[in-house]
Amino acid sequence: MEDISVNFAQIQMFKEVKNEKVYIRVVKQIEELIRNGKLRPGDRLPPEKILAKRLGISRPSVREAIVALGILGLVETRGGKGNFVKNVVSASFLDQGFRNLEEEESPFELLQARKIIEGEIAGYAARMAQKEDVRRIREALDKMRSIVQVPSSPEKFEQHVKLDLEFHLNIVRATHNAVLFRMVTQLFENLKEDLWTSLKKRSWTIPGILQRYLIEHEQILRAIEDRQSYRARKSMHKHLTGVEKDLFGKI
Repeated sequence: MEDISVNFAQIQMFKEVKNEKVYIRVVKQIEELIRNGKLRPGDRLPPEKILAKRLGISRPSVREAIVALGILGLVETRGGKGNFVKNVVSASFLDQGFRNLEEEESPFELLQARKIIEGEIAGYAARMAQKEDVRRIREALDKMRSIVQVPSSPEKFEQHVKLDLEFHLNIVRATHNAVLFRMVTQLFENLKEDLWTSLKKRSWTIPGILQRYLIEHEQILRAIEDRQSYRARKSMHKHLTGVEKDLFGKI
């Protein structure tokens, strides 16, 4: 009879097989090249478009990987010049960094989800919104307008992010659907993660970006005010498509 006794010590040698995110695999590949000396401090990485083609992945995944490498301290982005290798960091720091990144959601996937969900929500809000709902949305927009002219600073960034989320959440509130509100609130929790925040900070260097967002938000609000569902849906989709371009470039 076959011996089916279990050797628990032997079982410990095996590790769980994980379905890693694409950008994590890219990060690990570049980290290994740095650790093996094939990429040295000061070396410039190939442009994102070329890397995407060579690796057989999308440009958003490359952009996510570059941002993740920056969070890990392995790569720095120099405005207009490219992405450059920094010094090798400690193994323990990298291990913890990888664990943190593996728990985060892909910013690109988050944005795709927002485009699908929030477009429909804006259209529904245009049918369901009451005067008080419109007032709350307008109030958030007015607060955003008041800080646009303030000089850039970490505090301004945090304020704008907070007010932007408030604007979008107030649109969800205007649907008067508790399930939608809980779903979007949970989705927005992921917008506090390091990858998303780092991508948003990078996009702030785009000239006139905050003024453009104000105009787009105003268009969304007016469509809701006018109870124009199709226009509200279209305006929200246009806005989030613009955010996608700001974060990931031309796809």
